[in-house]
This record gives sequence, structure tokens and C-alpha cells, in this order.
Amino acid sequence: MKITTGYMPNLNHPKYRAKTLHRMKRECGWAKGCLSDEPRQISKIWLDSVFGQQQNELSIWLRSKLLICTDQRFFFGDAAKCKMYKLNRDGYAEVRAALLGRKVTPANLSPSAPNQAHAIDVFDQNLVHYWVSHAYEKELASKTFVYEQKSCARLWHPLQNLRSASKSYIWTREGLIHNYDIKACAPTLITQYAQQHGLDEYLFGIKDFLRDTKAFRQHIADTANITVKDAKALLNALFCGAKLGANAEFALFGLLGYDRQKVRALAADVRLKALRDDIKKCWKAIEPSLTRIKNAQGRKLPLNSRRKWNLYFDLERKVLDIINKELIRTGNQCFLEHDGFRTCQPIDMPAVLSLVHYHLGFKIEISHES
Repeated sequence: MKITTGYMPNLNHPKYRAKTLHRMKRECGWAKGCLSDEPRQISKIWLDSVFGQQQNELSIWLRSKLLICTDQRFFFGDAAKCKMYKLNRDGYAEVRAALLGRKVTPANLSPSAPNQAHAIDVFDQNLVHYWVSHAYEKELASKTFVYEQKSCARLWHPLQNLRSASKSYIWTREGLIHNYDIKACAPTLITQYAQQHGLDEYLFGIKDFLRDTKAFRQHIADTANITVKDAKALLNALFCGAKLGANAEFALFGLLGYDRQKVRALAADVRLKALRDDIKKCWKAIEPSLTRIKNAQGRKLPLNSRRKWNLYFDLERKVLDIINKELIRTGNQCFLEHDGFRTCQPIDMPAVLSLVHYHLGFKIEISHES
């Protein structure tokens, strides 16, 4: 790829102005809607679908302004990983300024210096909507979304990657105004699935967690001095087989910033210990129902985190399929989001909960925002 750092888009050329502005608005909308200061994996296929081929000078310019690659490593196979990117806030501000009629500057392909986050305003939200409405015009018009099922049972769609700061604004404009989430989905389904497979002990730790999930997450956040978002991720990971440990072999060590004191604080917490003990009981009850996997020597392999996650995703999908069929039956257009969904009309909550219980035996709770 030949890089021309002195390139600047010409917004005064009458033949190319409209097309160039369209590209700038669309790519800015994608970047603001999907990226933040927290790095995330982005596939080359997705980047190319947004920015076009890397040989194009406008594509190079926009990539240099909007993206910062934080991790160049990528690999394929069972442990596939994409390069990681975050929003180039300085560059975004420059492109945004150009859209407002200010000076366009050349591409700068060197890493951006750290900068302060800024709030997303109406102009930014309109850019996000511009990208969404052009990239998914037919799906949004029909409210029939094309999902992809990857290695697990989950259904995936690029619009699930919208940042939370933009979701409410975008979906409200598109008429999907009712937002539903299955409360504590992973803990609820795993616990009840274990009970369906013979677990009959009173689970003090899990009951403590489910009694007030929000307060429990805050307790974990305070104990480890982490955000509530990270506390939620940590708890879900524990339910699906993750373990606490203070070395690189433990995925949660990275979530905790490789801070041994945080690991020690969590390991010593009485409430979390009770929860972890109950989680072990759940998987002990579930494991006999799963397919036995052996190594080349014929020895049974232990139930690992990946298989636990896959089982949870399968349970989650079964619940969502029941709900989706009911939404289709009632003509309520929707967009699915793993353990949640958005609809145009309010749902019949008792009917939906009853259907899930009738078909799957799960007693779930669903929260609602509009």
C-alpha cells in the first residue's frame, strides 16, 4: 500500500464534492458510533466494507484520521484474533471540523497523542445515523435484519456493535423504541439449567447475587476498585468458567489490569467466595449431561470455559428464539441483541414470560426501557 501523507480531500471540486462529503460523513458516523477510547477487535473485512480498499487515497486519509491501531497482532483458527483499534479523537475532530466548513489538513499517519474524551452531541449522533441509514437502508426500511451465526449459537449483526451512547438515539429514530433485556441472563439460565439437571441445594451465594444484581456488581466494583461494567463482565465470566488468578494464564487477570492486589481482594471477599462455590455446584450438576470429550490417549478432558460459554450461548439462543417467534406472530418488528431485543410496539410481558417457561422451563425476568 502506497501512503501519501500529504493528501487532502478536495471539497471545492464540483465533480467530487458530494461523493467526498458522503464518504467523510459515513466513515465519521461509523467511527463515532462503533469506536471509543477502549480498544476493540475490528476485522479487515469490516474495515474494508466501511472505508473501501486501502489503495484509495481518500480511504487512507480517513483511516489515518479516524483510527488508531493499538494491537497489530492477528491470527486465524480456533483462537482467531483481529487487530485492535480505538477512535482517533484528534483526527475525528479534524474531519468533523471539515464537515462544518473548516480547514482540511493532510493525513497524519503517526500515532495520536493521548487526548481528552468529549461528549457525543446531536451533530455526532446525526453522523452516526447517516452511516447507519446508508449502510443498512433496506434492513431498516423493512425491519428485517440479516444476522450471521458464527461458531457459537449467537446471532450477530454489525449494528449490535453500536456504542451505548448512540443506541437509544439511533433506534428511536428508526422506530424501535422499546428496549428489553433479560435480567442477569447468564446467571439465571445456568442456575436453572443446573437445577433441571438435579441440583437441589439452596444456593446462598447465587441467591445473594440475584436478590439485587445491581448492588452485588457495585460491591465487586468497590472491592476490586474497577468499573461496574468490568464487574459485570467479571461475574459473567465466572459463571462461564473463568477463574481468579494472578498470572497471564488467567483471562480475568487482564480484566483486573494485571493487579495482584485486586485479585487478592476478590479472592478474600466472602460474598464472592460463596458465589464462586455455588457456580462450581452448578457446573458439577450440568457436566454429566454434556458430551464427553477425550484426548488422543482416551482420557476425559475437563469441562473448559469455552464449552461452558457455548452452552450458555445455546441456552440464551433458545430463549431468544421463543421470544422472536412470538414477536413475529404478533407482527411486532424487532432487532435482536443476544440477551435482549428492541421492538416497535410494547410486548405482552406475561405472555412472553409464560411461553419461555412453558417451552424451556426457565423463569426469567425482562427489564424494559422506552
